[in-house]
Amino acid sequence: MLPFAGLELLVLGAGFYLCALHTHSREVIRIERDSIVVQRGRLRPTTEVTIPRAWARVILSQDKRGWYPSQLLIRSHGRSTVIGQGLVETERLQLADQLSQVMHGGNRAWAHNPSTPNPQPTLTEGRLSSESATG
Repeated sequence: MLPFAGLELLVLGAGFYLCALHTHSREVIRIERDSIVVQRGRLRPTTEVTIPRAWARVILSQDKRGWYPSQLLIRSHGRSTVIGQGLVETERLQLADQLSQVMHGGNRAWAHNPSTPNPQPTLTEGRLSSESATG
């Protein structure tokens, strides 16, 4: 019985470790003159996606039945990348609004929920970033 208890503790510890690694992930969105760069990683960027800014659209895809959280995408030329997966719904709406304001001067490419307040965009040093708080 003791070996099984040790094995259970080992599996539980590994699960906690993997959750802790996932919660410290970071996503940085850098908006430059002609491109949008999305970097993901933990301590330093491990993946980087570059999207041409002129053709980029911010899309907030919502589930028709409301069973699943929305997905925030940046789409260009048939390619899309999901951003803000670790955010809660209100934060995702705020990020969509901020990106839309910064990229296109307020022309939204997504359906805004009228019950949600319209936040004013804040941009520091040309970067909008979101840190994942939950898995």
